[in-house]
Amino acid sequence: MDLVTLNVRMAWPVLIFWLGFMLSLLWFLINNHDVRLIGMLVFAYLMATVCFAIEVRIAMKRLLGLLRAGSAGSGLSI
Repeated sequence: MDLVTLNVRMAWPVLIFWLGFMLSLLWFLINNHDVRLIGMLVFAYLMATVCFAIEVRIAMKRLLGLLRAGSAGSGLSI
């Protein structure tokens, strides 16, 4: 059994937008002392991380399916 390691990251435009959004919420939280913004920060963080984890799981399943199909039919050792 072989080991496959992947390093996955968010796309740069998405990461920049997400960081800007999180920093603006943090700035409003510091300036306005509105407790509801803490919930928004937590929600935005969880939404981004959960959606990213789902996409990574889908990509991993597809990649493993391709690797298994390629190793069975082509005679190549993976």
